[in-house]
Amino acid sequence: MSNGFIIVKLLFGGKLPVKFIFDTGAEHTILFHKSYSDLLRTKYSKRIEIKGSDLRANQYALVARNIKLKLEDQIMVKRDVLVLENFMELFQESLGIDIDGIIGGSFFRAMVLEIDYRKEVIRIFDPNKYKMNKKGYTELDIDVKRNKPYIMASSVFNLSDTIKTKLLLDTGASIPFLLHANTDSALVIPEYVLSGPIGQGITGQLEGYIGKIRGLKFGPFAFNGILTLFQDLPVANNETFVLTRNGIIGNDLLSRFSVIIHYLREKIYLKPYKKNYNEDFEYDKSGMIIYAIGADLRQFYVKTVIPGTPAYQAGIQTGDIIKKIGMWKDKFWTLEKINNLLQKKDGKKIKMVIERDGEKIKKTFILKDFFSEHVPPIKN
Repeated sequence: MSNGFIIVKLLFGGKLPVKFIFDTGAEHTILFHKSYSDLLRTKYSKRIEIKGSDLRANQYALVARNIKLKLEDQIMVKRDVLVLENFMELFQESLGIDIDGIIGGSFFRAMVLEIDYRKEVIRIFDPNKYKMNKKGYTELDIDVKRNKPYIMASSVFNLSDTIKTKLLLDTGASIPFLLHANTDSALVIPEYVLSGPIGQGITGQLEGYIGKIRGLKFGPFAFNGILTLFQDLPVANNETFVLTRNGIIGNDLLSRFSVIIHYLREKIYLKPYKKNYNEDFEYDKSGMIIYAIGADLRQFYVKTVIPGTPAYQAGIQTGDIIKKIGMWKDKFWTLEKINNLLQKKDGKKIKMVIERDGEKIKKTFILKDFFSEHVPPIKN
């Protein structure tokens, strides 16, 4: 686990060691660096346009057929791989980790996956030989379409409105929950939200809103006042994509369970790790979106500042370089550690030294919980 993502090591082309994001929400396996496949003299069958998280297509990839792939001590398999023509540097900068690609659902088609977030272990099984110990697990139905798993859930907006939603189970998203409000007229964005960038995909920056809804329920599991991102899908461009899902359940929520996905039976088995699995979800309370740069990704700059937030009121601006946080210089930080710091409790004081136009400036602000007072809990 790194900065909310599952990272796996594999051999690309049977020779080249790479690190990929393990992504159940992606249909295909994608290599970010064309130079790697060129080094192996890979032949490409065609050029296609691919879609990112917002289902908009402004990135191109080359299709490489029957590429040898091996996950650590697993058997070598052959899969088609999409090779990006142009590497999205901003995507890697937003993650703060050195990553080479995405391993998607086509790699695991018809298999059984066990994901143990606590031990940081993934186990892969032949479904014909798989025997599981169901003790402590809850079995739920899923719908597998184009190698991606979906689950039906209830999203609770206010005292009376509970809406059925079809959600993608997406280990490639480091968020708890996202809704596409424009896929159903009943999905209403809450009155109190913050607007701006909500993430970075391989096809560009994702715009939307962040807030909280009163709850999310699937099976016997319920989450109160769940942190929710809102992002519209391009209905006019391709309605078939919109009809596929109403939203996404990401790693931040899934990681509270031991997860088994049985693709062939279209079942998911969930076992919560502890009684307080539905504790509050942490989120950035500064109002900054920070990216990592440099050869070792140990330099940091402010990509965006959301108006009205503590960082904005402190005068921090887009493009500011972060040189020091507290008593520690930038080289002692990682993007993951910075993000964790900015998710601390309401009222924590943050001191920074930023660089702007060659001048070093001291900044101080207090973290603020933007949403808790606006979302009453669900009463049992």
